[in-house]
Amino acid sequence: MDEIKKKPKINITYLLVIVIFTLAGFFIGQYHAEKRITQKIDPTPITKYLPADRHIENLMLKTGWEDPEAKLIEDLASKPEVIPVDPVLGGTMGFYDHDNIYLLNDKWVLAPFEDGHIGGYLLLEFHIEEEIEWHVLSYYLE
Repeated sequence: MDEIKKKPKINITYLLVIVIFTLAGFFIGQYHAEKRITQKIDPTPITKYLPADRHIENLMLKTGWEDPEAKLIEDLASKPEVIPVDPVLGGTMGFYDHDNIYLLNDKWVLAPFEDGHIGGYLLLEFHIEEEIEWHVLSYYLE
């Protein structure tokens, strides 16, 4: 009889410990999630300085464009056919995040692409003749 009474106490003790650790894990996770949301995200040091002024000046001299960076980003965004990855699940590949397209210098651009399901980054080289020609140097799928 004494053994039967002890077993429920042990099971209740284990259950109580599991519940306590589960709740603690939940609240710790919530705390860290809220902390991440409220942190101010600064641009990485390298993107703050891209492109260098001399690269913009070179492009301005070569093209006569007032804002070559904006012109290049606009042109690239209008040409999703340069993305060498096929869309999935009915998505449409494109350059949807224009704020994260970076003109690296007067020759290369780093651009994120996606279709709503998969995405990655393209490293592109451009040549400006009568039109802007884009050539994929490399890409990375996330």
